[in-house]
Amino acid sequence: MSKTANDQGTSKEKVGIPPEIAGGYVILSRLILEKSLWSLSPDHIKLSMYLLMSARSKPIDVRLPSGDVIRRGEMVTSLAKISDDCSYFENRMNRSWSRKKVSRLLLELQTCGYIKYNSHTKGTHISICNYAVYQRPDAYKSHTEGTVGEHQGNSGGTVGDINNKGNNGENGNNQTTMSFQNEKDVAVNSEKPKSKTKQYKKSVYTDGFELFWSRYPRRNNPSKATAFTAYTRLNMSEDQYEELNRIATRFKNHENALGNIGSGLVPMAATWLNERRWDDAEWAKPAPRER
Repeated sequence: MSKTANDQGTSKEKVGIPPEIAGGYVILSRLILEKSLWSLSPDHIKLSMYLLMSARSKPIDVRLPSGDVIRRGEMVTSLAKISDDCSYFENRMNRSWSRKKVSRLLLELQTCGYIKYNSHTKGTHISICNYAVYQRPDAYKSHTEGTVGEHQGNSGGTVGDINNKGNNGENGNNQTTMSFQNEKDVAVNSEKPKSKTKQYKKSVYTDGFELFWSRYPRRNNPSKATAFTAYTRLNMSEDQYEELNRIATRFKNHENALGNIGSGLVPMAATWLNERRWDDAEWAKPAPRER
């Protein structure tokens, strides 16, 4: 008599073998903590995880009717689909990123070396940098007995689109890792990392940042150093920084009208800058007398 899937799962539990989890899994290199991606906003991290889990992992190229060839570590999608798939709930409302914000997030992920992408009329073709390098199980030394490859799970079933079919291979093995542009960053040696002594240096703030800081609304427990890092990372022109200072003043007036000044309701300046929260905001538009 043949056993059903449920019977097999029950029998495995009886002998101490955990049941198989459908859908596959991803492996993240701890090097992500040392990369510039980790210092970006939560939206960047969420989008990078989404792309990682949506990219094709099957080592067989697929040609779409549009002419695009989908290789391992790549996907073809649209800004609207990314926005829908990454929607979230906030204050009991379903919210999603604008297509303009998705485009900006993709550009910034490309700048930090995580992806390469090309948008055209038939969609957005995204490639995760060095996908094949970072997804090799034998490139990682396991801290427990055995190798990563020995702990692979079975990922039966399909996700339902051409990009994800490769994530549920015919053999049920799904190996995916965080990828970055420089292959030399892959840690494959067994040497223990040397401990680093933290060195604290006195920050020297620019006049432009001091002006921004004076205009940004106060909150409890502000962090000026992290705000300065985010401010300089914008790499704007002088005119753009001047406009940013004017926007900070409008934001301060907006928060003051809401009674949020001096409280935790005011976002950290670094978060506000990293996520460019003035984009598409009504309060960020100049008043008639400013024009």
